[in-house]
Amino acid sequence: HIDPVTLRDIPVVGASAGSLSATLLKCGVNFYDATAFVVEQAGREKVYEKGSLLGIWGGLVREWLNAMIPDQVECSDLNLHITLTPLNPLRPTFLANDFHDKADLIEACMGSVHIPFFLDWKAYTKYRGRRYV
Repeated sequence: HIDPVTLRDIPVVGASAGSLSATLLKCGVNFYDATAFVVEQAGREKVYEKGSLLGIWGGLVREWLNAMIPDQVECSDLNLHITLTPLNPLRPTFLANDFHDKADLIEACMGSVHIPFFLDWKAYTKYRGRRYV
């Protein structure tokens, strides 16, 4: 566990799955707790029996982030940068770093990790009114 206060001055950038790791790091989440939560989710959803995360992974990631990110997180002071890939043009260009609150931070993460159709049967996700993949 790393104290988020010691990380305040260090900018951290994440893209796709790296945005999730960067977010957990900057929010001071215990990675052992995060892993235990995911294992519980997998058991509850019978992921190993089904052999696939198709169509349900997005909901699981959102639930996980909501449970792991502290409600009192100071989003404006994280020094966290999340890369998102706009649908048009299709190249990673947008860095989100001015999160309004926990919900906004989670939406940025979901935009960064979106895999068309696989995560939630949708071709894209929206963040602040724009489409991302």
